[in-house]
Amino acid sequence: MEKDLLKLIPNFSSTNFWISPKGAIGALVIGLTVAGGLIKLGCIPSVPLWNIITIITLLPLSVLTWFFTTQIYLRTGQSTKIGLAYDGFSIQRKDWNRTGSTLRDLFKNGKIKNQVSLRFVPVRTTKIDQYAKNYMKRYGFTILVAIQESPQINKNNPKHDQHPFFPEISFRLTKAVEKQFIETTLKHTAQIVMQRTKTINTLSNVLEARAHNLHDMMLLLIAALCYREQKYEDCAAISRHLEQSLSSIMEPSQEPRRQVRLLDTSSRLRPAAVSVRNLPPPDELMAIREFAETAICYFDDFLAVAIDISRIRFLTGDEAGAIKLTERYKGKLDELRKAGQNPTGKALAVYFLNSGFLSFIQGHWMNAYNAYRDMLSIDEYHNENWEGIIEFIDYVERLDRYEGICYLRTLYRLIANQSVPAELRAAAQDWVNQDDSRKELRTLLSRNYPSIKKNKTLSTEDKRQSRKTKQRSKRKKNLRKKKRR
Repeated sequence: MEKDLLKLIPNFSSTNFWISPKGAIGALVIGLTVAGGLIKLGCIPSVPLWNIITIITLLPLSVLTWFFTTQIYLRTGQSTKIGLAYDGFSIQRKDWNRTGSTLRDLFKNGKIKNQVSLRFVPVRTTKIDQYAKNYMKRYGFTILVAIQESPQINKNNPKHDQHPFFPEISFRLTKAVEKQFIETTLKHTAQIVMQRTKTINTLSNVLEARAHNLHDMMLLLIAALCYREQKYEDCAAISRHLEQSLSSIMEPSQEPRRQVRLLDTSSRLRPAAVSVRNLPPPDELMAIREFAETAICYFDDFLAVAIDISRIRFLTGDEAGAIKLTERYKGKLDELRKAGQNPTGKALAVYFLNSGFLSFIQGHWMNAYNAYRDMLSIDEYHNENWEGIIEFIDYVERLDRYEGICYLRTLYRLIANQSVPAELRAAAQDWVNQDDSRKELRTLLSRNYPSIKKNKTLSTEDKRQSRKTKQRSKRKKNLRKKKRR
């Protein structure tokens, strides 16, 4: 009897089954099986009343045990908790455990500082918005991810040929997570899911590849969440691990491996974007630099690496290191030209700006003039963050280490179409007139610079007002329709 009941229960060994209400049925079956076994083994007096008491006691006890264990499973975990609802092929538990094991290993080895918890959740929790929100709030999930697959298996074929199919991925987020960022990440997770199954035909190979890809997909999602929560070292460690995993199936320039490399690079460089208004202590600043320097391996893929690391080198007092990396940046641009590739306008504008500054602080006035002139010939210089650049050059002035910084403070303000204090402009003019070797630099102060267009963004209040207007408009339309009826 027990065996027949077990056959009627689908996915009895599945975690998804146990965390759903159907798990209560499984608990009842286990309770009934245990009761029957105790009676059969003679552990219970062979009296009908005792048999009935045993069954009545074990059935609710098994259900209560199931309820408390599932509650403990769902309610425990670290601050970053991801709920996964998977509906598709029967991926073995050991394959799902691979992701958790990878995260635990990274944590034990000191590569990540914060643990991340993965929990299976019932598929139905992701179907309705309000139910999903309540579920996330109740159990403290940061995000719920649902992966639904619809395989087409040819059962008449003895080899169980499996045609490639696309999974449907949906998700629910807490308000603290940026939807656009996660949406972008999930687009690339879908690309990961399909990679290893493009040329695989047998069902067993498809299952093995799918388990590996779902493991990679979850790692990418966790890395994205770590980045969003400013846990950059954790994001870098997970991204690097994932990048190495993807290296066996795709080239560095292929998606989503390229995006994983970009995420790794960004996580290593993001802390280096410190504000010069509030620089951290020297020891902390040096630690930030050491972490940023680990992104140098991506120099050939993302040229911005050179610029960001040059900046942090300068801020830590390594002027020679900043110059050396900028020269390497120039060499890379020359290589691209020789290969018949045109560097982007942004890459050139940033290079000429940095080269001009570094040449200037070395007293190479003509080189600085040529670099600034070349920068001003590229339209993309308008798109640079001139507010931040001016903030930086004002910081350099306070160092009281370099000659003529009043000139650059004036020049940058002119380029950005900002008002220049009369005293500052007079100081710049006086400095540039002191030596004939600086005569070319004078021409930059007398140029007319076009206005730099700023992107207009709605304020929070404007956005609220816009939403209210749209809601009123919708209500009016609905009222008109009702009146016509």
